[in-house]
Amino acid sequence: MIDAELIPINQTYRAKSNVNIRQAPRVNSARIGGLKRGERITAIGRVRGYDWILVGRVGTQLGYVFYSLIELDPTSVAARVVPAPPPQPPPTLSTKPKPQSWPGTNRATNPQGIAVIVGNRAYGGDVPRWILPTTTPTPCAAS
Repeated sequence: MIDAELIPINQTYRAKSNVNIRQAPRVNSARIGGLKRGERITAIGRVRGYDWILVGRVGTQLGYVFYSLIELDPTSVAARVVPAPPPQPPPTLSTKPKPQSWPGTNRATNPQGIAVIVGNRAYGGDVPRWILPTTTPTPCAAS
């Protein structure tokens, strides 16, 4: 084996066709083994800057295979990863403000929408009764 900088893969690949395993990541390097079409092998890592994969079996490095001659095995864990669902669109905002219901503003019981505050606990007292209307005021006659 040669000392090459590897990008880790550590996945199961399979041969697309009959493939030579080379001693170094070069076409003219010595052939040290081979794979038959469909045969599975562990891809240990990809040689940085080159299209060669260091392959092995049971933790032992065997040699190098040209990248385009092998493919990720469909039964491999990486091949079975389910992609995340697409992001959901943000909720649409209504341009109309939602009406709020406050005590005393119910149109069925208070059609004019008048609210009367009877007391103020922070003040500690009540509004004098003479301020609260008891009947509908009648217009004053002109003098």
